[in-house]
Amino acid sequence: MVTEYLEKIHQEMYEKKISLECDYKKTELLLKENIQFIYTLESSLDKNYESFSPRDINHESYEKIEALKKEQSQIKKEIEKLESEISNFNEHLLELENVLKHVRENTRAAEDKEVLMEEDEIFRKKILEIQELERQRIARELHDSIVQSLTGMVHKIEFCTKLMDIDTVRCKLELQTMSKMVRKIIEDMRHVIYNLRPMSLDDIGLEVTLEQEVAKLQNTGNFLVDYKTEGVSLKLSPLVSLTILRIVQEACNNIRKHANAHHIKILVSYESEKINLQIKDDGCGFDVESIRHLHREDGSGFGISMMKERVYLLSGKIKIESIVGEGTTILVEIPIDKEEE
Repeated sequence: MVTEYLEKIHQEMYEKKISLECDYKKTELLLKENIQFIYTLESSLDKNYESFSPRDINHESYEKIEALKKEQSQIKKEIEKLESEISNFNEHLLELENVLKHVRENTRAAEDKEVLMEEDEIFRKKILEIQELERQRIARELHDSIVQSLTGMVHKIEFCTKLMDIDTVRCKLELQTMSKMVRKIIEDMRHVIYNLRPMSLDDIGLEVTLEQEVAKLQNTGNFLVDYKTEGVSLKLSPLVSLTILRIVQEACNNIRKHANAHHIKILVSYESEKINLQIKDDGCGFDVESIRHLHREDGSGFGISMMKERVYLLSGKIKIESIVGEGTTILVEIPIDKEEE
C-alpha cells in the first residue's frame, strides 16, 4: 500500500518534470528567436545616413529593438525560474527514489521471509510424510515376510510337540524344515536391515555399494546396466551417500516395473563442490506432467515425489526428462559440504 502510494507520487512528479523541461526548451527557443530578431534589426540600421540627415528614419526600428530587449530580459528570468524548478524536482525525485528503493527492499525482504516460512513448513510436512511412508514400507515388509514365517514356525513347533512321542522320524523331518525356515527369516531380516541402512556404505563406500546394487539389478531384471564414475572420488557425508543410493534404487525399481527398458546407464561424476548423478534408460518413457500428482493407496506413486524431496532437503537439484517411446533421463546435482568430507 505504501509502495503504491509512493510510486503514484513519483509518477506525478516525473510527469510534471517532463512538462517543465518541455516549457524550458520552448522558452530557450523563444530566446534564440528574440536574439536573432534583434541582431537582424540592428544590422538593418543605416548609421552613416542617420548622421547626415535631420530626419529620424530609424526611430521605429529602435523602438522595436528596445521592446525586444525588454522581452528578452523577461524570457531570461523565465528560463532561470524553470531551471530552478527543474533542479528542485530532480532533487525531490532523487530523494523519493531512494525512499522507494528502501521501501521496496523492505517489502521484498518481508515477502521473502514469508515465502521461506511457507517453504520451511512444507519441508517439515514432507519430511514427516517421507518418514511415514518409510514406516509403512518397513511394516509391510515385516508383515509379508518375517511375521508370516514366524507364524508358520509357531505352528510347526506345536505340531512337533505332538509328534515327538508318536513319530520321531516325522518330527526330525519337521525340525529340518523349521531350520530352513529360520535361515529364511534371518535372510529376510538382513534384507530389511540393508534397506534401512546398508552397512556397506560405511565399510566400503558408495561406489562399491552401487556396483553391488547394479549386480543385483542385472540378476533380477532382463536388462543391461552400465555403471561409470567420472572425476576424483570424494568422501561424502553418510546422508549424501544414502540419498544417492536411494535414488538409484527407486529409479531402477521404477524402470524394472514400468519402463520395459533394455539398457540402463548410471553415471556418477564428482566435481569440486558437487556430485552429479545421471540415470538414463531406453524404455517406453512417460508424460512427466501427467504423473506429477499421481498417488496410489499403496504408496507406490510417491517414487518420483520422494526422490525430489530427498534431493531438495540436501539443497540439491533434480530434473526428470522423458519422451514417450524414447526413454527417461534423471539428472541430480547435490552440493558437497566441505566440512563433512
